[in-house]
Amino acid sequence: FCMCEIAVNAVFTADFPIRVNSVECFSEEAFATYDLLCSLQEQSPDCDFSFIIGSDWLQPGSNLATWTSRNHDWRPGDPDDQQTIVTGHKMLEEFDFLVIRRPGYGVQATDDDPTGLRQFGPRMSWLVMPQGQTFIEGNLSSTEIRKRTAFAARVRDAVSSKDFVGIDGLVPPGVLAYIRRQELYSIKF
Repeated sequence: FCMCEIAVNAVFTADFPIRVNSVECFSEEAFATYDLLCSLQEQSPDCDFSFIIGSDWLQPGSNLATWTSRNHDWRPGDPDDQQTIVTGHKMLEEFDFLVIRRPGYGVQATDDDPTGLRQFGPRMSWLVMPQGQTFIEGNLSSTEIRKRTAFAARVRDAVSSKDFVGIDGLVPPGVLAYIRRQELYSIKF
């Protein structure tokens, strides 16, 4: 939550329609995506929410329709395999998805589906930039940030320096400072 707040406030102006919400910060457990989107919609019924994903989530082996949520009707003594229920199909039917093209993760278009997205869900659309603007593409992901942070920590340990060159410039300076101060991702000073 804190890193998201820092990043959003450092990168976007107050007028930009992106906000960080603490809806699951004080919950006993993390929300499944469908449950989170439902909670946000209930909390702010006048807002339109779009779930933003990269095209890497639309590759073989990644099926959003199979995503699960906690079964709130499950009780101790019920079969363990019923603690979760599949809600991905509901998520795809009830919420808009904005898909960002990721390098190396194409989606096959067809004559019947020129976007290539209908095969994944009825409410998917590609991110389209306003006329005259170009999307600045990158292959940056939170997984890569964590991997580079852990690598920088191993290198630092080996040479006894506090060098985070692996992620410097990939995250806002405030986020990098937060990672350092909180000793996140196996970083020990």
